[in-house]
Amino acid sequence: PDLIITYGMGNPETDVNRKISEAGIPIAISIDHLETSPLARANWIKFVAAFFEKGELADSIVNEIEKKYTDLKAMANPLSSAKSAPKPKVLTEIKLNDTWFVPGGKSFMAELLNDAGADYIWRDNEKTGSLTLSYEEVYLKALEADYWLNLSNWNSLKDCNAQDERNINFKAFKNKNLYNNNAILNKEGGNAYWETGLISPDEILADLIKIFHPDLLPEHKLKYYKKLN
Repeated sequence: PDLIITYGMGNPETDVNRKISEAGIPIAISIDHLETSPLARANWIKFVAAFFEKGELADSIVNEIEKKYTDLKAMANPLSSAKSAPKPKVLTEIKLNDTWFVPGGKSFMAELLNDAGADYIWRDNEKTGSLTLSYEEVYLKALEADYWLNLSNWNSLKDCNAQDERNINFKAFKNKNLYNNNAILNKEGGNAYWETGLISPDEILADLIKIFHPDLLPEHKLKYYKKLN
């Protein structure tokens, strides 16, 4: 290949990039995954476009994404004012073995939820990465959360119940407000949310607003998210 776009590797002993470079293949390092803003991630379209001399096209695409995102955010923002109804509380992710990894309060996901007019229950945390929590810590803080999102490979409420019988005590489960971001999968299990979704934050934001405040987008159909039944 003429070029491989890849990510930085943290461990020199397993640094595939060095071996690729030693083989004479040019590499370009992308760090879009370190961005904590949805729009900042979308701007990495320009990084790829530069290799094809398509800077103007990339600029126009990003400008359109930013406008749509900003308009959607403005639509949801009045809901956070003092005179508005309380924002819905949101829990994300699921337990993996005995640990629950949730996005920090300054993360990409936290910003998306805030922009969608939701109250992320760890919004006051200052981390941009993940928090490592026990099931009990999450249970105590999120038991009354209105919505539960980003549920790994779950496809039904039965999957939730099967993982841990305590899950049925969550308010979100009782009200059937579980939504997973795995609505579009290819035959190998690849998830479009982590592919096209990262350069389409406006579409993800529209999904979230539809979930939390359906009256604001009555004609919108969920794309990356699906409700679990």
